[in-house]
Amino acid sequence: MSIRLKVLVDFYLSSLGKLSVSDVKAIKDLIFSDIKNLLSEDNYNAGHNHGLMLDLSLLYCASSFKESGDFFDVKMVFDRASKTLSQMFNSSGFTKEHSIVYQPFNAALANELFDYAADFKQSELIEFIQKINNATDKLLAMAKLSDGHYLTVGDSFRKIDPSLIEKSIKNKTTKNKNSLNVDHDLLLDTKAGICLYSKKDNSCQIKLAFTSCWHSNAHKQNDELSFILEYNGICIFDDVGYTEFVTDKGREWHRSESVHSNFSVQAIEWSKRQKTDKNSLVTYAENNHNHLVVKGHHTRFASTPVERLLALDKERQTIYIKDSFFTLEKLGGVIETRFVLHPSISVNFNNNDIEFLSKGVCIARLTVQESKSKILEIKKERIDYVENNRSKVSSTDVIKILSECPESQSYDATYKIELISNNALTVRYDDEQSVGYNILNNNAWFTPRFGTVPFGPGVKIDWSLDPFSNRSWVWLFHQLAFIKDLLNYDKDDSSGKGLSFCLGVLKSWWENNKDVPFTSDVVWHDHGSALRLRRILDVFNQLSGARALTSDESGFFDCLIKKHADYLADEKFYSRGNNHGLDQTITLFLACVSFKEKNWAAEYLSLCTDRLRYEVERMFDGDGGHFENSCHYQGLGITQLLMVSNLLRKHRDVLSPESVVSQELIEKATKVLCFMVTPLGNFAPIGDTEASKPPIIFPDYSKPNNYSNYQFALSCGTEGKALKDNYMVLPESGWAFYRNTWKDKNDFYLLAKCGYKSDYHRQDDDTSFVLYYKGEEWITDGGLYNYQESDSDRKFIRSHHAHSMSAPVEKSPIRKNKLLKGESSLLGGINSDDFFYVKMKTNIFAGYKVARQLSVKNDLSLSIYDCVENEKNQGLTQYRTRFVVPVDKEILVHEDCIEIKKGSLSLRILILSDIAYDVGLSSISISRSFNELIDAQAVDINYFSSGLTVNYKCLWSL
Repeated sequence: MSIRLKVLVDFYLSSLGKLSVSDVKAIKDLIFSDIKNLLSEDNYNAGHNHGLMLDLSLLYCASSFKESGDFFDVKMVFDRASKTLSQMFNSSGFTKEHSIVYQPFNAALANELFDYAADFKQSELIEFIQKINNATDKLLAMAKLSDGHYLTVGDSFRKIDPSLIEKSIKNKTTKNKNSLNVDHDLLLDTKAGICLYSKKDNSCQIKLAFTSCWHSNAHKQNDELSFILEYNGICIFDDVGYTEFVTDKGREWHRSESVHSNFSVQAIEWSKRQKTDKNSLVTYAENNHNHLVVKGHHTRFASTPVERLLALDKERQTIYIKDSFFTLEKLGGVIETRFVLHPSISVNFNNNDIEFLSKGVCIARLTVQESKSKILEIKKERIDYVENNRSKVSSTDVIKILSECPESQSYDATYKIELISNNALTVRYDDEQSVGYNILNNNAWFTPRFGTVPFGPGVKIDWSLDPFSNRSWVWLFHQLAFIKDLLNYDKDDSSGKGLSFCLGVLKSWWENNKDVPFTSDVVWHDHGSALRLRRILDVFNQLSGARALTSDESGFFDCLIKKHADYLADEKFYSRGNNHGLDQTITLFLACVSFKEKNWAAEYLSLCTDRLRYEVERMFDGDGGHFENSCHYQGLGITQLLMVSNLLRKHRDVLSPESVVSQELIEKATKVLCFMVTPLGNFAPIGDTEASKPPIIFPDYSKPNNYSNYQFALSCGTEGKALKDNYMVLPESGWAFYRNTWKDKNDFYLLAKCGYKSDYHRQDDDTSFVLYYKGEEWITDGGLYNYQESDSDRKFIRSHHAHSMSAPVEKSPIRKNKLLKGESSLLGGINSDDFFYVKMKTNIFAGYKVARQLSVKNDLSLSIYDCVENEKNQGLTQYRTRFVVPVDKEILVHEDCIEIKKGSLSLRILILSDIAYDVGLSSISISRSFNELIDAQAVDINYFSSGLTVNYKCLWSL
């Protein structure tokens, strides 16, 4: 009815002057009839979102259809809506409707009421709705799984519409952030009856949900004391989920206790959900460095007080679950303890242990550690499972542990869940031995950034292996990255074990993948396939140098190498104009010069010479900046230049190295690389870059003339020679650098970025900057994190939300270069005796022109002038200037400035604007090392205006 009223009003307004008088009267009669029905208390569901939706329809009618305003008391409707809203959410801003998805759904409704609250000057209501937005933002962040879907607590969908999320947090602010019980990795609201724990660090990644709540019958499930667990990106213990695409009977089954990871007595029904007894609670939680403990309670069966304590030992990565109840009555029957599994998890019963496997690898082990009751049976059953597309219901396993209900009046059972890290699986790795030794003798392969997996002569090779659920590891696996380690092992061991195993690996790869089409991005990755062919050539060269190949071996290598050469030569799979394409070309060139006698070599060699010239010319702009948007790829590009130069020196008869790679280009690129190293000796974390110490990329035989400048940058001034220039502006590639001096870690350092030449390793960071001074990082950037583009954290770090810049808040930036209408460029800079100045401009936000000017004076004060022009005059728009600040800095918000402090030094950012603004602080995630997240602080200055013009004056004070 509430929806129909809106439809009728919209239809009436759009039809004015188009319909007959009688038709208009008929529509108006329907509108007034619906208004009357909606005003009736008999049709009103107080404290429920249906009631709020009804009031919002009436308020919409009053604001859009002015005649209706005389038909009912608008203030009464608003007050009724406000009261209902206060009943829908608790004081912390969490919904009382028992569900993850109904938090954003109800918050979006609250934001509709927000638009009317200003008219009635209801400041308390406005603040409460902002608190709801804050709670929604935090809850969704904590409830999001690694695959981008959400925990299904209560009547929840795994997939939540992004537009709903956007509507639900559009009024978020951080003014009330301390109202949430949030301890970085823990969100607890005992009133809401939910505990969410999320932790991601170098050792593991854990996401845990625990719930026990009962506020009403709205979207309530019998899920008290149930939990959901994701470990290292793999959901192990899950929930059935919710869908409206089943019968009432099916929906009731999905809500029952029988399909949740909790426990009950089989012979006793749970109390009906219609009226709460208010005894379903999260009663206790403690979170510290060593452990997380959470405790819940309910009286849903036989009015018996039932408790579950869940404890996570963080160091041992072990979860303990203690279930108990006490009753004055003898209950009898069988106690059923359930563990609902994700469909991807398989089960192995191993004596008294239950092992949970992902893709054949054991990742968790469940043991009944202690029980006062006799275990009758442990079994596995199939139950319904609502998929990500909730119109589809498949099935999954539930483990049921059946035990006798005790003769005594109390019951206690303790379960231990040991989480088995993918880094350690079931292999022994000897840190004192080489990688090759461990593969051949311990069947253990270690990869930096990830860890150890079973791999070696004693392990059957599974080419579908993905133990870390990470495409970068799969990329290493299929490029055969371990072959270098195996061949190095043979240098110190005369047995030839490494070479022999390499040959077996190549034959296994060929047997399993020779018929896989080139379109497979896993097997035939553009870059990985090029690197794999280099490893194949290494094995061939070492094998043919050790002995004569058999005819079968010669035929095998002919087929293997020709297949790869065909792939790399094919224009459809050639990644023209990026570092992948250059590596493809280098490898194909190597294959051609190594097998000149083959009939395909001459044709492909001619192709290579053309491609080499193109790729090298394309890779760097004339100013020496690499075109792939990153400090890391500046260094990689130089490495590739040196590789090409060295390769052509050996094959001058094919192509002159000087005709492709000039020494001037190498030295120009090296100078840029020096400026990309901060005074702390690390890469600036701009673009797809780790904030680590840059590698030594120059071999002894190929050092540029300015190599000593690179030494100076890496050593923070203790080695090498300082550059003479203290600034560098690269208008073609879009970089600007300024240092007050080249001395040591205390130097002032500013790096600004604005350029868009390639989609590769592209981040939405145009006009962003980083700032260092006195051995500290003051304004920072998001970094790389990983290459998992479906990872929600990776998406955030690539987005403009992880960069220090001004932008329209609700506008998504353009990520495809061919769609960019306008420019994204650095317009030049000036360095004089008095100041350094640079100007940047971008059109990555369609319909907006964003410009930023940075100016540094001799006193090292920094001026920032930002202008965002709304080209389409879209009316009031929310704009935001964000400064990303390291977590070790203290932030103070004053009336006219923001103060960032560390020790005795402060950076004061004065806000000079005629536009009204508010300042918010929030916690975000950034990355410094591959696949690792750390906390950072976001300082947001928010504006509502038709355009943005603002000056920021950054001053240092002791």
